[in-house]
Amino acid sequence: MTRSTECMFYDPERCREDRYDFASLRLPPATCRLFARAFRGMMGAVRVSSRRQAWHQMERFARFLTQQSQGVERSLSDANLLTRFHRDLLQDQVCATTLSSRFNMVRRLLTWIAEGGGCPDPAIFRGPPPQFPQRVGSSSVPHELAAEDLRRVVSPCKREIDQVIKDFSVRERFERGEHVDSRPH
Repeated sequence: MTRSTECMFYDPERCREDRYDFASLRLPPATCRLFARAFRGMMGAVRVSSRRQAWHQMERFARFLTQQSQGVERSLSDANLLTRFHRDLLQDQVCATTLSSRFNMVRRLLTWIAEGGGCPDPAIFRGPPPQFPQRVGSSSVPHELAAEDLRRVVSPCKREIDQVIKDFSVRERFERGEHVDSRPH
């Protein structure tokens, strides 16, 4: 049996339970229960890797909340919560995509809670989500491949695709009763 601050899912890839204990976030118990209920509803049908990523984003948001001078529960009722969280995220030395992912996860969580009659002030959702500037040199992977690199990556795939097409062709000819040469080419 799980506690009300714990979410448990089954991980079919590893044939084990995947647990997330919201009490470990060091938030007030009522907030832990509220976040756990929302997380369970939001993450029940997603892949394990996505759920783990969302958990790390929850940990980041919990750290932000515990650093607020007005306290966690008053912060959750503040109409400027997402604006302050956005400013706080800008201090992280990660790419804009990661920052957006962290922000959007928290926004979705708070939306889920608000729709269920929870505490966030509806004013925090007004306006478009903020943009995160792309940091110079923040991506370790170039966004475009050189033509030679692209050929090097695609050629094994193309060979496999050609072989699959050839195998299907042989199978189709065999099923139609045509002569099939069994010698390798």
